[in-house]
Amino acid sequence: IKRGHKIQQMLVRLWDVEVYYTDTELDALLLECKWIKFYRPPYNTALMHTERYGYLIVESSPHYRIRWSKTRPEKALRVIGPLTQPRLSRQAQAFFESQYPFMCCKNKIEECMKNTFGKCEGYCAQDVRAQRLDFIDQALAKESPLPAKLMTQIEGYSEAWEFEKAGTYYEYLRGLNYIRGMYEMLERLESQSLIGRLPIQGTLFYKYYLILNGVIYHICVGMAYEEAEIVEHLRTLTQDKKVRYKVRVLKENIDEVKILYSFIERKMYRIEV
Repeated sequence: IKRGHKIQQMLVRLWDVEVYYTDTELDALLLECKWIKFYRPPYNTALMHTERYGYLIVESSPHYRIRWSKTRPEKALRVIGPLTQPRLSRQAQAFFESQYPFMCCKNKIEECMKNTFGKCEGYCAQDVRAQRLDFIDQALAKESPLPAKLMTQIEGYSEAWEFEKAGTYYEYLRGLNYIRGMYEMLERLESQSLIGRLPIQGTLFYKYYLILNGVIYHICVGMAYEEAEIVEHLRTLTQDKKVRYKVRVLKENIDEVKILYSFIERKMYRIEV
């Protein structure tokens, strides 16, 4: 068997294997994610560096500036994230800044010499700030025509042999599609309260996951004839209004949330709460 240098090094250091059994595939993936972050293995680093994750923030002042932040602010006009791909996120930021070139301008419009002498279109003016927010909201909307328009621009530049511009807009499109996908996932999860059911392989039992705001809040195990009782018990846990505010998607648990979302969409039997 041909193995790469990295695999060969790992096998040299391998002297023992422990096997852990979990009830479901979801449990196995969540446990793997947890252990990668805890043990920080040198040969499995994909989910390890949560300190690199962050948010795209639209500040409330002075000019609705958009910026990348590794921490979630207490106050902001828009918070997109947590985002696990800083490079793609910054491409999306660059796209928004290309549409409003002075999104990072900190000058006051009445003190700005560029605006006074007609060198700037006044992107920090109040009406333009509102347009900027509308543009970002439209870009994130589910049925936004913006990705298709960007693809048309890319094709136009390619046909005109302007490959550098085509490459730039392709990176814009990748970044935009990434944050749109993450935004849609988080919006759907935050608007859902559900109980997910998965079979425990090799048994007659099922595992029931109470999912609030995209996070597993409580788990029960039971047989099919006990489902009504289990569901009623889990529903009673959601009656405490404080529960929702305790359960949040953060950069520290976004990897687990993404794993859970894939099961909600593809493999779980869902019971609405």
